[in-house]
Amino acid sequence: AAAGNAGAQFALGDAYARGEEVLRSGLEAVRFYKMAAEQGLVAAHSTLGSCYMEGKFTVQDLAAAARQFRLAADQGEAFAQCDLGWLCEHGKGLKRDMAEAVRWYRA
Repeated sequence: AAAGNAGAQFALGDAYARGEEVLRSGLEAVRFYKMAAEQGLVAAHSTLGSCYMEGKFTVQDLAAAARQFRLAADQGEAFAQCDLGWLCEHGKGLKRDMAEAVRWYRA
């Protein structure tokens, strides 16, 4: 992780989120997820989106969730596509757009 490996950063974020082999820390989990996402790791974008959507380990921010889900959804991540569809359908974090919601649900 210290060498900048996105996969290792994501794994360390998960370890902090779960408290496995390290003291559980949501702040550290999000910090490492962000590092991995900045390098384009799809799973990190999707996980960060979930954190922002649920307010888990960070302040709830539906606009940030939509941005992270879109980055993952554009790369074919199915869970992010579904979550982005839900945000579009309900107008949470972005403008309500049923056509866009259906597009993501079908992706």
